[in-house]
Amino acid sequence: MYLISLSSIAIATLSIYSFLLLATLATAITTRGRPDSGLRPRVYAWWVIAPVITASLLTYPLGVLALVLLIAGLALQDICRLSVKPAQTLGCAALIAMMIVLIVMLLPARAALVLGCLYWLAYLFFLLSKHRQACLLIAWCWTACGLGFLYLLTVDTGIDTASRLSWLFFLIVCTCLNDVAQYLTGTRFGKHKLVASVSPNKTVQGLIGGLLFSAVFCMLLGSYLQLASLPWLCAIGIWLAIAGFCGDLLFSAVKRRLGIKDFSSLIPGHGGILDRADSLMLTAPALYVALRIVQ
Repeated sequence: MYLISLSSIAIATLSIYSFLLLATLATAITTRGRPDSGLRPRVYAWWVIAPVITASLLTYPLGVLALVLLIAGLALQDICRLSVKPAQTLGCAALIAMMIVLIVMLLPARAALVLGCLYWLAYLFFLLSKHRQACLLIAWCWTACGLGFLYLLTVDTGIDTASRLSWLFFLIVCTCLNDVAQYLTGTRFGKHKLVASVSPNKTVQGLIGGLLFSAVFCMLLGSYLQLASLPWLCAIGIWLAIAGFCGDLLFSAVKRRLGIKDFSSLIPGHGGILDRADSLMLTAPALYVALRIVQ
């Protein structure tokens, strides 16, 4: 069963790379003579992001753990760089990370509940606190909790072992493509601002475009990977699109509070690792909850 899943994922991955190649060629043609176009580096950056994700899935489960640690390390670097007291921030962040690791390792059966409570507690602190250091640590807490859920998807015995890799592939691909769909539809058709005070680029049309695309794409990919029934896949697609949108908003609110546009310039056209992976910090918990309900 595992080999069948791996074969299906390999074919789907080749299809995604083919699509990325077409998108790259189309971008190169349409932006020719416009070196200042922001679309070109945004698309080209995926040729770095995609192989990293592919390598992590091919070396599952250790590769997924390495991906989690890579995202955590880069996120922590960005957060400490933005801090006025880097050493203090690093110490507090290390304690938070250690606590979450212990929760996942020692309380696997209750980890989801505890991490979910920490997520909401951090959100409550964010609403009450305007201190720069507190905002940075809250962003780190959300990141650590999101990565904790991502790791739980790899090790939780409540999820069918043979399908864990397929669900991880499904999660990452659907999250990334939902972001792209919301960006493209919002850029092309967006007229009505949704939450201008937090993220001026978020529009009603972009959200609707992401919801529709995610519902259809999740049904197609999920049925190909034989993950669940079509109604459940449609519901999960909509659920992930909403979660991804909210994850983006949470980290946009932090950036607005800090007075910055991006967490860093690590990924050309995207910003820092948290600018790229912000949606994943909420779609991972969302999918985990959905799977516990379905299975």
